[in-house]
Amino acid sequence: MARLDYDALNATLRYLMFSVFSVRPGALGDQRDAVVDETVTFLKQQEERGVVVRGLYDVAGLRADADFMIWTHAQRVEALQGTYADFRRTTTLGRASQPVWSSVALHRPAEFNKSHIPAFLAGEEPGAY
Repeated sequence: MARLDYDALNATLRYLMFSVFSVRPGALGDQRDAVVDETVTFLKQQEERGVVVRGLYDVAGLRADADFMIWTHAQRVEALQGTYADFRRTTTLGRASQPVWSSVALHRPAEFNKSHIPAFLAGEEPGAY
């Protein structure tokens, strides 16, 4: 692995958004290929506004009231808000989903160990969970 530039990474301002949704039972029907394609296209398009989609995770059974989570991050919280609003307003999956909870965080350098960098800033691949 390449040596990380800790000063540059710690100077990087990144907002994170974790948004959890439930899907109304039966709202998507059985033929979901078009819904998946539309969602994938939408999420890829968010790069244009500076939003990185870290992952879309199946959380069914981890919370009784939730089905999936979207993890995004960007330099501007407004970009994350735009992605969240557009997902709910313009995609079939978003319109069939109800928010369970959503939270925004901000990365800041560790107080005592400046080499402690989150995996998403260090360029590591996302895990399954």
